[in-house]
Amino acid sequence: QKRITMAEDSYEEPLRDNSREALDTTNLASTIDESITSREERRSRDNSISSIFDIGHLSTLSEAERNVILPPSPLYKIVLTGGPCGGKTTALARLSSYLRERGFEVLTCPEAYTILASNGMSMSYYETEGMPHVIQNTVMDVQMNLEDGLERVLRARGKPAVLLCDRGLMDGSAYMS
Repeated sequence: QKRITMAEDSYEEPLRDNSREALDTTNLASTIDESITSREERRSRDNSISSIFDIGHLSTLSEAERNVILPPSPLYKIVLTGGPCGGKTTALARLSSYLRERGFEVLTCPEAYTILASNGMSMSYYETEGMPHVIQNTVMDVQMNLEDGLERVLRARGKPAVLLCDRGLMDGSAYMS
């Protein structure tokens, strides 16, 4: 096991099993064809992206815009998950202070459902047929946009950064039947 230590706390991460599974040869040819096709599509897309952002074009951008396109420093994302009143928000505050003391730029991403609920969405919304799925899709969209926007801000700073998320995208699946 690999041991990760932070302050007085420690966490043991189980070792991953690196054994290989038996190769399924029945669909091997189609898998290879799909892989080659997707690789060629990626190369084509990458070439078109690099032609848009040539060196001459990059020099016309601000420092923040260049940092978003070609980040000079790493960005880490940490997602805290758990049930209601499990201490996620308290842990985010402590972790945020801990990381800032060590030189990281830190932003925290709030839970999207809490934003919706604290801005007028009441439980009566669930009375309409099909609303649980509509609400959950909206929560997912808001969460993705929040995370993407905050990541962009951190990348633009150009310094080592951490985005701390209060819950993750898949947490909502626990509330769907």
